[in-house]
Amino acid sequence: MKKRKNNSARRWWLGFPVGVTIAILCANLSVAYGAPVETITVRSGQVGGVPGTVGAPDDIVRFNPGGNPSSSPLLLVPFTPAFFAATALGSPATVISPHPVWFPALPTDPLARWIDFALLPSGGGLGEDGSALYAVPFMVTSTTITSATIKVEGGADDAVGDACCGGPNPAGLYINTVSTGFQLIYDPATAFNFAVPRTHFQDITGLITPGLNYLFFYQRDGAGAVSGLIFSATITVNGCVRTQGYWKNHTPAWPPFGASLTLGTVSYSPAQLLAILEQPVQGNGLISLAHQLIAAKLNQANGAPTPATVQTAINAADALIGGLVVPPIGSGYLQPSQTSLLTNTLDIYNNGQLSGGPPHCGD
Repeated sequence: MKKRKNNSARRWWLGFPVGVTIAILCANLSVAYGAPVETITVRSGQVGGVPGTVGAPDDIVRFNPGGNPSSSPLLLVPFTPAFFAATALGSPATVISPHPVWFPALPTDPLARWIDFALLPSGGGLGEDGSALYAVPFMVTSTTITSATIKVEGGADDAVGDACCGGPNPAGLYINTVSTGFQLIYDPATAFNFAVPRTHFQDITGLITPGLNYLFFYQRDGAGAVSGLIFSATITVNGCVRTQGYWKNHTPAWPPFGASLTLGTVSYSPAQLLAILEQPVQGNGLISLAHQLIAAKLNQANGAPTPATVQTAINAADALIGGLVVPPIGSGYLQPSQTSLLTNTLDIYNNGQLSGGPPHCGD
């Protein structure tokens, strides 16, 4: 995602209501080289810091009680700052049971629960039909923000944003009232829906600030029977990447990763990894792949988010290397034609040039 200026939104945000209880925001701050890396996870359906029971009010997620018409767009005009503000101070969402045709839980975060603005009056623990805008507060403790990304896994009945079904608000995800562009074009194969959990990864540098921030999910009902939303969102602040050349020349900056790091099925000590990084490629695809794989794994250990395409490349690289021992520690060899595609993918990631991936740290 291209960085964008957001001065008008920032000016308005100074007057945004902050009287919201933030009881169960999960944050982890780890000191790395340069700015601290901070990760914040928020998920739907939590009560007292644990998954809530059906009918319980969500601790942090709120909705705008001025909306929610059955089976129609939430508003017939674009969302306004006042509508976002009213949502942040609105009523608590309600934990609901997933409909039998919905997926029951998120594979990577089974603690998340389905929510809605109300239970269906007819009973059964299902969600009332209708659309809703939900506000999710999160706190950024970092005072300096050099980069930020978000990974959201979730689903909705029927979708997020009006792009699925018509209306003036096609986006399904906003950060501090600014549209992220998620689901402006509805594609059932990749979009949030109720049949299959989907994952969205995005660079949000410039959209968050130190202190209180908000995610806004617009859950769009279309069929008029039941509705609901489930999500798990992880915001990573200052999770940038560095190249294999940087890691080779800055060993004091290496993040803690234990006594060894595995390439393929073979474990290497920090001293052995440095020797591999210093080894000339000399036409050996194994060495060039190992250089980028080491850098990618150091970036991961340093807190940089890993998009699904990169994790797939890391897994494929480990599978291809297998039990080969990388020179100069061993004498393993792979044809460059066998490794070039994976090497290139990891190189693009390590340089911060992957579309939607974390940026380069700028050192």
